[in-house]
Amino acid sequence: MASSMTIPPAALDPFDLGIHTPVNLNRGARAALLQNSPAAVNGTIGVSTGPGRMAQTPSSPLNPATIAAATEGAERASPASIFEQRPISIVESANDLAREHVEEYNIKLGVFQAFCAKFEEAAQQFVTGPQRRFAQQFADDFLGFWKRELSCSGSATPKPTYSSVAAAAPPTDHDRLTHRQQQQQQHGRRQTDPPHRQGQQTTIAPPRQDLRVFIRLEAGAPARAHSSYAIRTLIREKLGAVSDKIRQVFPVRSGWAVLAADSVTRDFLVDKQAEWAAELGATAVETNKEWFTYVVSDVPARLTDFYGNEVDSDSVVSDEIEIQTGIKPIDVRTGRQFSDNPLTKALLVSFLKPTKRFWSLFGSSAARLVDKTDRPRQCETCWGYHFARNCHRQPVCRRCGETGHLADDCMAREQCINCLGPTRPTSSGSHQEAQQGMAERQNEDVTSQERPNARAPSPAVSGAPSCIMVATTPHAGYEAEEEPEQPRPGSPRKRRINDRKPLRIFQANVGKIPPAHDCALALADSEQYDVVLLQEPWTAHTETRTLTKTHPAYDTFTPVDMWNSNDTRPRVMTYVRRDPRLLADQIRPFQTRDILWLAINGMTIVNFYRQNDERDALDTLFQWSVPERCLVAGDFNARHRSWQTGQTTNRGQEIAGWASENDLSLLNTLDIPTNPYGNTIDLAFTNLPLAEAIVEDHLATSSDHFTLSLTFPDVRSTPVQPGKIRVTTEDELKRFVEIVELGATGIPLTDSTPEELDELASSLVSLLTSAAKASGRPARKGGRPAPWWTEECADAAAAFRAIRRSYLLGFNQDVQIAKRGFHRVVRRAKRRYWRNLIDGFSSSSDVFKAVRWLKSPGAFQPPPLQVDNVVYESQMDKANALRQATLERRTAEDDIANAWTPVFPPRSIPFSPEISLEEAQYATCHTGNTSPGSDNITVKLLEAVWHTIGTHVRRLFERCLTIGHHPKPFKEAEVVMIAKPGRRDLTEPRAWRPISLLSCLGKGLERLIARRLAWAAVHYSVLHPQQAGALPKRSATDLVTALVHDIEEAFARKKVATLARPASS
Repeated sequence: MASSMTIPPAALDPFDLGIHTPVNLNRGARAALLQNSPAAVNGTIGVSTGPGRMAQTPSSPLNPATIAAATEGAERASPASIFEQRPISIVESANDLAREHVEEYNIKLGVFQAFCAKFEEAAQQFVTGPQRRFAQQFADDFLGFWKRELSCSGSATPKPTYSSVAAAAPPTDHDRLTHRQQQQQQHGRRQTDPPHRQGQQTTIAPPRQDLRVFIRLEAGAPARAHSSYAIRTLIREKLGAVSDKIRQVFPVRSGWAVLAADSVTRDFLVDKQAEWAAELGATAVETNKEWFTYVVSDVPARLTDFYGNEVDSDSVVSDEIEIQTGIKPIDVRTGRQFSDNPLTKALLVSFLKPTKRFWSLFGSSAARLVDKTDRPRQCETCWGYHFARNCHRQPVCRRCGETGHLADDCMAREQCINCLGPTRPTSSGSHQEAQQGMAERQNEDVTSQERPNARAPSPAVSGAPSCIMVATTPHAGYEAEEEPEQPRPGSPRKRRINDRKPLRIFQANVGKIPPAHDCALALADSEQYDVVLLQEPWTAHTETRTLTKTHPAYDTFTPVDMWNSNDTRPRVMTYVRRDPRLLADQIRPFQTRDILWLAINGMTIVNFYRQNDERDALDTLFQWSVPERCLVAGDFNARHRSWQTGQTTNRGQEIAGWASENDLSLLNTLDIPTNPYGNTIDLAFTNLPLAEAIVEDHLATSSDHFTLSLTFPDVRSTPVQPGKIRVTTEDELKRFVEIVELGATGIPLTDSTPEELDELASSLVSLLTSAAKASGRPARKGGRPAPWWTEECADAAAAFRAIRRSYLLGFNQDVQIAKRGFHRVVRRAKRRYWRNLIDGFSSSSDVFKAVRWLKSPGAFQPPPLQVDNVVYESQMDKANALRQATLERRTAEDDIANAWTPVFPPRSIPFSPEISLEEAQYATCHTGNTSPGSDNITVKLLEAVWHTIGTHVRRLFERCLTIGHHPKPFKEAEVVMIAKPGRRDLTEPRAWRPISLLSCLGKGLERLIARRLAWAAVHYSVLHPQQAGALPKRSATDLVTALVHDIEEAFARKKVATLARPASS
């Protein structure tokens, strides 16, 4: 490596200002202008004596500085040279400056040459390979650095870019706190600094000191009852030396605070606290120190050692905090927030300095720093949120927010001046609006808790077809429907973002091809489409059933409920994803098999199909009144210049005119075909803004139509309803048992009156419900992929699309072969899945499950309900109508006139109210895992905690038999409407059967009483010996078996068997 020679720098340019030299400076022109210019005149620094100059201002702050400068110059200069005019000489100064630069340059150059010599010696050993490349790169960087250094350019700090800022490490809690403190100090200086005038010397204000001394007292200390004057007098008596240095004594939440005159007095009070604090009973005397408080959630409330012995949690927690953080906490206390899990608690841990890393305690949540923000205070003059000490605004009315009158004389309606809502400015809602506004201005996150809605979940959400849930009380449904939804306390903008999502719709004609139908549903599920609109679906029928293709992720809607030929089969089918955010209701303004109307989240979606030579479908569509927020999509089988260039055919002009009259926009792009023949016949019309339609090539279903993908970006989602809670895993059951064991101590022990029995039952149900919520998880009833759709099916579909892409507008032998191969793969995959499922049956329950497939009521969603010529379409309307038609059809007039007629039986039947623990357990737990009621407590959960609640349940049952009272919590039922088997017309209320879901605890009490009554009826011969049904060892199936035996025996003897039965009413 060659070294540089010593080269002296060039002569300095007198006009070189370094980095301040203008880029466009013309040095030659400047030298020419200054060549013959007059020399500068040295004179007194002061005010010009010209006539245009104003006189000096006597009070100007420039005068003292001007006079001092002039006097100082006059003292140093000779009187003769003050007014002498001579040329300015800079040669001597320039030579000194050049000499200094040359010396600095030579020093740097010497260091550079020394480094180069050593670098040359070390670089000789790296001659090949990656070592030489790295050495060469290092040498280039080394020379570049010295080149910049010797050229006096220095190393300028590069301007930070967006990528460098984004790549930097996030600020720690300590950095954020330091930045916040600096902002507060700057804000404080901006408020306290006096105005600065030109010429005035800037003074830096010293930092403010906290001169308070805090006297910590117990909550019931006698010193809290004294006055501030008494506390101040006591301190003065004990410490006479500082009696005049105590400014003020005022109460605080922890005791008293003493304000000293200076820091010396403050420190003296703390040092001498032994002389005066003991008489006040103070627990501590200290100055104000900044605490950094962290909240730690989900800390175990009880800690046990290896042998199960409970340990002292306070000392263990304090030691654990010091181990995790490396800092000893100064205060550890339990948070006041309520936890849903009684086994855990929240701790507030305070330090004198922030922690440097994330930490937790015994598997709890990560600790987070508590950032306290000032709560906005409301001014009672203008009713705004600011510091009201210096409010100079005009007073406004507290009622209406207007000026010029008082609230006592106001007759206007209430209106908040802050949020303009129909409330007073002092209401809680107005305060929340103010808090939200301040939080948004400070760019802080606003945490919110979503409140559950009172509306019942729809069948489409639960995924159970032919099922409607209704309320048990007469007006519960109406109250739930009319109750306004509670808004979330978050900002409006965040709320709009959260409850709106794009609605994606899949539209295709599958041509009645079974594999194409299956492929369409599988592709729509894999691409997460919300709604699937299919024309010409595959359908079939038997004598008792109607069949079509279904998918586990979608609910199926059909325009007709039953069909028995190709002339009555539905020609459209709509599928809606099983998503709790989608609420679908079927509408039937006309009876037709070619059009299907659905209302989804306030949007009307119409699935339409029209045969070439038929007019009924279009005539029906033209008669229908198009509402707002509507989509009409499907196979129209018509051409018009609006969507395809060329001749108008098949009533295309009428379709275009109908769309124009109803302000419907066509979403199709002009001349983009929707079938291999090059025609655009699958159309989509809507009156919603920002909607779009795209012909998706990768969603081909192997039919003779392309797939249309529709997207609506602004559709409001239905609020998610709280669903069932599942407690099934071993960890969840263990946690559930622990919570019940911990909360069992709060169960009341009194049970002498009906009210106390209601309270006891309510406590049991509440304990079990809260434990299940804390330990379990919400039941997710979303859709799942089709189990038979394998990777082989997906590969076959991809291969078909790849070949079809080469022949978009025509048919080819390769395309037909690929299509048949794809259909063959789909059929083989489905056949293999069902065979493996049947071959895997290993128990009788599996066989019964297969039998239930044949008895299934069908996968179609229930149609609109008709009661007395009134059609109910929405889920809530149908639920209320079924409740009135089935549960409320009887009134008080239908009751028995005198139900309690005295009866004098010939003998009495003993019925002991005493219940053993085994009998109560058998009646409650030894039964099938029946459906739970509204409390979500199953029999399996009762079995898991019976060792804890068994004695309380036995006591409850026994007292209920003694008093003759049925607890009120056991009377609450969740009624589900189930379609009756064999009924086809689900539009009639008589086709539905109500099923009452009661609490499993209440069913245990009913089961116990029923068993005792049945035993007494048989044991004491209350019923006839041939009475069967609802009796032990006298099942109704035994009668059927005996009847069949008698008939078969009569037939074997060549006789005729006759059965007489009562006529049905």
